[in-house]
Amino acid sequence: MNKKLYLLMFIVPYLFAFNKLADKNSRIQILKKSERAIYNQTIPEAWNWMSNYGFMGGEASGGLWGLSWPGGAAVNNYYLWLSYFLVGAKVNGQYYVTQADYTDNEWNPVVSFKDYIGPGKSVVDIVLGFNDTKSNPQNSAGRHLGIKVFWRVLTWPNEPYNDFIAYELYITFNKDSSDIPGIGDQLDSVFIGMWYDCDVSGADASEPHIDDLVHFSGWTNNEWSDNFQFPPHEDKITYYGVDDSFITYPDGIDDNYFIWGDDPLEHVDPTTASKIPVKKPDGSTDTVLGYLIPYGMSYIYD
Repeated sequence: MNKKLYLLMFIVPYLFAFNKLADKNSRIQILKKSERAIYNQTIPEAWNWMSNYGFMGGEASGGLWGLSWPGGAAVNNYYLWLSYFLVGAKVNGQYYVTQADYTDNEWNPVVSFKDYIGPGKSVVDIVLGFNDTKSNPQNSAGRHLGIKVFWRVLTWPNEPYNDFIAYELYITFNKDSSDIPGIGDQLDSVFIGMWYDCDVSGADASEPHIDDLVHFSGWTNNEWSDNFQFPPHEDKITYYGVDDSFITYPDGIDDNYFIWGDDPLEHVDPTTASKIPVKKPDGSTDTVLGYLIPYGMSYIYD
């Protein structure tokens, strides 16, 4: 039984901008199958690549593009060392995961599919597929999920669309393509993962990978509590107000959280939102109908 699981479209934003276009004559290709291959994304301002076997770009200690900005510069100032894609599902109570991980890769190109580079939904699309069917030699016998993954990568040279890369992702399942004993007509508890191993800057030729000590602005549930990079629970500043001002007085809200709903543009569901008491600078208390959401931003530095 052939089941289409879902469509996901997402973007990878860039923090910087620089106008660097690739040679127009290299933009259109119909590519042969089914060798493993990577395809450069050199149309937007930061350059990357996409593979037909589970990797989604990165310098990879091989001089490749890795969200490199400015694209095509003499020094490969990459911000991504390598990236990986995985899909997992539960069969008879046991999880099976097909993944790419450093040099350990369980994906293989879709033999019957011809990759494409050229005009499409964007100025230059990259369309490709990889799979984990029972004919896939990269995964172990008895662990093939019977899935195929198809990507459409969208890139533009013009502002403001050259500041990001967009991805359309399709995943299909065919029971007859799986060799997992007792697999059903539908996959249970399907999840996908995208793992990005970032570096702080490829322009630092000495130690661009020094990103192990990161700072995380959210609540860590006392994990790594002895590590100074992770903030303790405290209430010293306020983020309350439409202007998101940072005022050094306690507002009654843990500094590891922000309030969603204190701005008129932040819509909330009154049936699920909470009444949040917030202390004001004059000592009075205001009540905000909204949500307390932990911060989730992390930082790398060199």
